[in-house]
Amino acid sequence: MDPILVTIIVTVIVFGGALTAGYFVRAGIRNVKRKIQSSLLGQIYNGINRDLSEKNMSITDVDFIPKAGAKSVSDMSSALVPLISRDFPELNIEQLKSSCEQLLIMTLREISERTGGMETSDKPLLHYGSGNNAIPIRVTDAFREKIRQRIDDLKREGKAETFSHIKIHRTGIRSYDKTAGTRVITFEFAIEYFHVIKQNGEVVPGEPDQLEQTRYNMSVVDIIDESKLTSTEVNAIGVVCPNCGAPVRTLESRQCLYCGVGLTPVDIRVWRADKLTEK
Repeated sequence: MDPILVTIIVTVIVFGGALTAGYFVRAGIRNVKRKIQSSLLGQIYNGINRDLSEKNMSITDVDFIPKAGAKSVSDMSSALVPLISRDFPELNIEQLKSSCEQLLIMTLREISERTGGMETSDKPLLHYGSGNNAIPIRVTDAFREKIRQRIDDLKREGKAETFSHIKIHRTGIRSYDKTAGTRVITFEFAIEYFHVIKQNGEVVPGEPDQLEQTRYNMSVVDIIDESKLTSTEVNAIGVVCPNCGAPVRTLESRQCLYCGVGLTPVDIRVWRADKLTEK
């Protein structure tokens, strides 16, 4: 047989085989594609595509990496509020909680300002009293000293710690502890913020563009308010019964144990924030 003719025949057979194989491959792909589109997964995918098309978006515009949500808190309020109210009938627990939330935010801002170079020499740390920058609840010396130590340590290391866009998502009463001399309420906060620490202008830890979700615990204690110990009200009512002269054991007494006359209780205690810890 003519070699040229043989070459032509072989070429036709190979080319035809390739076309046939390609046809079946394409048919198989179309069949698989139809099955996928008709499946539940395919219907979901098509639905997402339609929704994105209406918003002038494509599937490549979607970030499928889940973002961290707000932290949960340990909230025992339903069980503890009645106990606290029984011991402190005049205490506005919601107001105390709100004051602690504000104190947490203001404390973080103080750290940001004082380590970021915005400190003024005449501005006291965590000042309680009048003024726009005054904290809403008193703090103990231990609370203030711990914050001061943190600020001093950061400055010594040449670091600036900043918190911004601070938002408290939820607050719960974590615990209520009673001892012979005092009571301690511990609040737990779920909070978010942008948090970075810079050293020599460079970010050390932290993601400047990523919200951080975390928890804080703040303990508040009721302690004696020294300013009330010398008041005339305490001296007049808190030492002896005005009716029979018998000693009054506690300034919170509502009735004389000897003659039974009603007494006006004198509240010489005040709530102060004592501890702040990140969980």
